[in-house]
Amino acid sequence: MMNTARKLFHHTDEVAASIALCIVVATVVTNAISRYLFNFIFTWAEEVAVIGSVWAALLGASVCYRNRMDICIDALILIMPPSVQRYWKLGVDIFLLVLTATITYLSVTLSISSYSKPTPMLGLPYTYVNLALTVSFGLMVLSTLGFILEDLRAIRSQSNKK
Repeated sequence: MMNTARKLFHHTDEVAASIALCIVVATVVTNAISRYLFNFIFTWAEEVAVIGSVWAALLGASVCYRNRMDICIDALILIMPPSVQRYWKLGVDIFLLVLTATITYLSVTLSISSYSKPTPMLGLPYTYVNLALTVSFGLMVLSTLGFILEDLRAIRSQSNKK
């Protein structure tokens, strides 16, 4: 039971990104069918599609980051000795922690400051759009903390072998 709950929690961002993408597709298809068959459009459909796209893209980026599927150029790292690679990787992960934490902080301030600005059609506060940044980069902060722990374990196991 606990293992299932852990897996579900671990993949919540993937499920949320998938739901957001389904909302985008359903909204766009429904609006297209309505326009061509009934000569009627839903004025809010574009806004819902854009908000869903923002959430899907940013949550998807978080999932890619967590699974280390992001783009990296490691030609320089591959020519380093393995012991140096471990410390280099730790340094890069610490830099990424500072970067993602800074973006998370800035996105929180953006979300708070955008509460009084409504979206054009739905009238929702832009906070709900901007929170995608906060959630996504907050998840990246958590992933980076996990990466740093892995790096420290690798360095510790290397020093224990000597």
